[in-house]
Amino acid sequence: MLFLFAHLPATSAVPARMIARCERLCLEFQHYLIVSRSLRKSFLSIKGIYYQARIQGEDVLWVVPYKFNQRVVGDVDFRIMGTFVEFYMTLLGFVNFRLYTSIGLKYPPQFDQRKDEKAAELGAFTLEGTNPVAGGPDERRPQLLAEGGATGTESASSLPGPDPKVQAEVNKVIRELKQDESAETAASRDVTVSEDAAADDAEEERPTETIDKFEPAAPGGDILPQPSSGGHDPSTLFAHCTFFLSREVPRQPIEFLLRAFGCKRIGWDAVLGDGAFTHNELDPSITHQIVDRPLAPAAGGEGDDNQTSQRLGPNRRVPGRIYVQPQWVWDSVNDEELKRPDLYAPGAQLPPHLSPFVRNVQGQYDPTVPLEEQETEAEALEASLAQNGDGEAGADEDREDGGAERDHGMDRLL
Repeated sequence: MLFLFAHLPATSAVPARMIARCERLCLEFQHYLIVSRSLRKSFLSIKGIYYQARIQGEDVLWVVPYKFNQRVVGDVDFRIMGTFVEFYMTLLGFVNFRLYTSIGLKYPPQFDQRKDEKAAELGAFTLEGTNPVAGGPDERRPQLLAEGGATGTESASSLPGPDPKVQAEVNKVIRELKQDESAETAASRDVTVSEDAAADDAEEERPTETIDKFEPAAPGGDILPQPSSGGHDPSTLFAHCTFFLSREVPRQPIEFLLRAFGCKRIGWDAVLGDGAFTHNELDPSITHQIVDRPLAPAAGGEGDDNQTSQRLGPNRRVPGRIYVQPQWVWDSVNDEELKRPDLYAPGAQLPPHLSPFVRNVQGQYDPTVPLEEQETEAEALEASLAQNGDGEAGADEDREDGGAERDHGMDRLL
């Protein structure tokens, strides 16, 4: 609801102050997801963009509408919706406070109004860590101990010495304790040697480290997700990449996804707003550029006044840079690996964008597998019979057409 109201235009029923408050709370929530690396999946749908995050062990799913010009209709009672939004603003503000403090961040973060007016959005916030309270018990304890030690040292010289008889008894007890400890140490050493030998034998008998595979308990059961080695961290998927966003791509969702998965350097055209790593498209440090324009020849042609067309001639391509369409970001995030860029090159026929929230069930349609491979024997037999039936029907039609022509010729002769 808050993401929806953050995208609405200001009207008499929806005041601008409420819209600004919703947008600020949503951006604060996105900053937490970026810092905590909680975002997991995203999906482009007709309704909007779905996001899923793992927050303190719970999966949270929400949808964000596309940033189009929304038309406020009159058959919606915004007074009732506004009542819920006021409650949700208070609720999300408290949730953001608890989430920020749980990872050691100050809440609310510093907000730069000047950058926000220049459409910086995420870049208008500055996060700060919480510092320990000055003079707290952890900081005062070493000072108190030092003061106590100095006082005890100064007063020790004025105290009388111990009684010699008592000191001799104490020394005797200490020697006996040391002898008992040495005997126990020797016994424990023998036990340790035997335990080490047994551990070595166990290590020799231990099988090689392999990842177990989950198999369905019964034939035809659901396909279980297989475990994988923990060496790959999906939250650092774009950590070694530097992106530049062309002016026709949706900057807000792409920037959020890239930052949530480790990217620190994102540049875009100056018309998209403030907060970019660079506005220079020819920056040599850029490794990937996201474009969503139709291909056009390098030389000007007829009707060449379309501002969305991109001249991707040889003189406009930066050598060594990877050009991809926006879907490459979503598919890479959902598959937790960088997809092949040639499949998402400008002008290429994109692969199907599948929902990551749907689990494949054995026996049902799987869009990632060709249709011929999913047909059962009965379906293949039925398809072949249908083809044979169509062939026989076609032959019958040809025979009927031939007979009709012969009859028509005989009528003409008569």
